[in-house]
Amino acid sequence: MPDTAPHESYIRIDGDVKRGVILLADHARNALPVRYGTLGLEPSQFSRHIAYDIGVEQVAAGLARALGCPALLTAFSRLLIDANRQARCRHSCLFTASRRGGVGLRGPGRWACCGTRIAAPPTC
Repeated sequence: MPDTAPHESYIRIDGDVKRGVILLADHARNALPVRYGTLGLEPSQFSRHIAYDIGVEQVAAGLARALGCPALLTAFSRLLIDANRQARCRHSCLFTASRRGGVGLRGPGRWACCGTRIAAPPTC
């Protein structure tokens, strides 16, 4: 599991903004700030899709290079924060309250947001 400094929540890939395109890639890495440890999960869980979108960093970087455009990629794991939600969405820090084998188990009655159980995944 990669580790990042607290201010390294994103990766910037330089490119020419005059190309008219800026690529955005959320869930690009599976990093956590040191103070969060592993969120109580086995470190091996961070190599799975529950932690990030496997391969999206390489795809976004390759496209940015090919198109000559800039890109912004999120570095923190989706297990810490869901970066594709609105900035003030109270559901951007979703995690599951119940776990089987250390892996988040999502479904009715199992969603939690900021420590509060809710019936279903929220929409923002």
